[in-house]
Amino acid sequence: MTTDMNAITPGAMLTYNDGRPGHTRARAEVLSVNPRGMLVQFDDRADTTFIAWDDQKWLKHITLEPDKR
Repeated sequence: MTTDMNAITPGAMLTYNDGRPGHTRARAEVLSVNPRGMLVQFDDRADTTFIAWDDQKWLKHITLEPDKR
C-alpha cells in the first residue's frame, strides 16, 4: 500500500491498480473504516468490497487520492 492506513477515512477516494485489464485506475470511495479493514464502493461495481488491513493482495495496489474537498 502506498499510503498510511491511518490517513484513510470514510469519504476518501482510493485508486486500485494491479496492472490487469479492468484493474487499472479503478476508483473506490471508502464507506467505513474499522480495526479490521475498510468497506469500499468501486465506481464500476454494484456490490461493496471489504478490504482487510492484512490483505496484501489488495493493499499493495491501493493508492489514496488527494483530498479534493
